[in-house]
Amino acid sequence: MTGWSSVLSEEKGRLRDSCRPRSCVNEMDCKELVEAITAYLDGTLPDADRRRFDTHLENCTYCTEYLEQMRKTIARLGTLDETTLSHDAREQLLVAFRDWRTG
Repeated sequence: MTGWSSVLSEEKGRLRDSCRPRSCVNEMDCKELVEAITAYLDGTLPDADRRRFDTHLENCTYCTEYLEQMRKTIARLGTLDETTLSHDAREQLLVAFRDWRTG
């Protein structure tokens, strides 16, 4: 794996390894946090899930770091659109995210 695929694969593995057994049915685990991060950042996560998300962050340095990385990425790339990417770079990103989701 090269480029974005390896970065995403490493991040998924690190988050998976940091998960600990849930002590409560209502507790959010790392995988669920990663799946909810876009809604969290967009402000569309339901209140109950937002509280679970925030509680998880209080106890998980890996996910806190991941959230901060996502915020920095959005801030830096917020003005980037597909017209500024080369065709090859766009294709690499699409493959990386497609592979990451099917994991």
